[in-house]
Amino acid sequence: NSFLFEKLENLQNLILAYNSLIYLPKTIFQNLSHLIQIDLSSNQIQSLESSIFDNLSNLNYLYLSKNRLNRVY
Repeated sequence: NSFLFEKLENLQNLILAYNSLIYLPKTIFQNLSHLIQIDLSSNQIQSLESSIFDNLSNLNYLYLSKNRLNRVY
Protein backbone atom coordinates (compact mmCIF):
# COMPACT_ATOMS: atom_id res chain seq x y z
CA ASN A 1 0.00 0.00 0.00
CA SER A 2 1.52 3.31 -1.07
CA PHE A 3 -0.19 5.09 1.84
CA LEU A 4 1.58 3.04 4.49
CA PHE A 5 4.27 5.68 5.11
CA GLU A 6 2.28 8.68 3.87
CA LYS A 7 2.74 10.82 7.00
CA LEU A 8 6.45 9.99 7.35
CA GLU A 9 7.86 12.01 4.47
CA ASN A 10 10.91 13.12 6.53
CA LEU A 11 11.87 9.59 7.53
CA GLN A 12 15.58 8.93 6.98
CA ASN A 13 16.07 5.36 8.25
CA LEU A 14 13.64 2.53 7.66
CA ILE A 15 14.39 -0.85 9.21
CA LEU A 16 12.06 -3.64 8.14
CA ALA A 17 14.45 -6.54 8.78
CA TYR A 18 13.10 -9.83 10.19
CA ASN A 19 9.48 -9.22 9.21
CA SER A 20 8.88 -12.17 6.87
CA LEU A 21 8.09 -9.77 4.03
CA ILE A 22 7.42 -11.53 0.75
CA TYR A 23 6.40 -8.70 -1.54
CA LEU A 24 6.87 -4.92 -1.70
CA PRO A 25 4.53 -2.83 -3.85
CA LYS A 26 6.43 -0.67 -6.33
CA THR A 27 4.99 2.51 -4.77
CA ILE A 28 5.80 1.68 -1.15
CA PHE A 29 8.64 4.24 -0.90
CA GLN A 30 7.22 6.90 -3.21
CA ASN A 31 6.67 9.54 -0.49
CA LEU A 32 9.94 8.85 1.32
CA SER A 33 12.42 10.88 -0.70
CA HIS A 34 14.52 11.68 2.41
CA LEU A 35 15.40 8.06 3.09
CA ILE A 36 19.11 7.48 3.55
CA GLN A 37 18.97 3.85 4.69
CA ILE A 38 16.61 0.94 4.07
CA ASP A 39 17.16 -2.40 5.76
CA LEU A 40 15.08 -5.19 4.23
CA SER A 41 17.42 -7.97 5.28
CA SER A 42 16.30 -11.33 6.63
CA ASN A 43 12.91 -11.41 4.98
CA GLN A 44 11.41 -13.66 2.30
CA ILE A 45 11.53 -11.23 -0.64
CA GLN A 46 11.88 -13.08 -3.95
CA SER A 47 11.76 -10.25 -6.49
CA LEU A 48 11.83 -6.48 -6.68
CA GLU A 49 10.95 -3.98 -9.35
CA SER A 50 13.96 -1.71 -9.81
CA SER A 51 11.63 1.30 -10.06
CA ILE A 52 10.75 0.84 -6.39
CA PHE A 53 13.83 2.96 -5.57
CA ASP A 54 13.42 5.64 -8.27
CA ASN A 55 12.35 8.46 -5.96
CA LEU A 56 15.10 7.81 -3.41
CA SER A 57 17.89 10.13 -4.52
CA ASN A 58 19.28 10.35 -0.96
CA LEU A 59 19.49 6.59 -0.46
CA ASN A 60 23.02 5.56 0.51
CA TYR A 61 22.48 2.17 2.14
CA LEU A 62 20.27 -0.65 0.98
CA TYR A 63 20.45 -3.95 2.83
CA LEU A 64 18.91 -6.95 1.09
CA SER A 65 20.92 -9.86 2.48
CA LYS A 66 19.26 -13.06 3.65
CA ASN A 67 16.28 -12.86 1.35
CA ARG A 68 15.21 -15.21 -1.42
CA LEU A 69 15.89 -12.60 -4.04
CA ASN A 70 16.29 -14.13 -7.46
CA ARG A 71 15.01 -11.37 -9.73
CA VAL A 72 15.18 -7.60 -10.03
CA TYR A 73 13.21 -6.29 -12.96
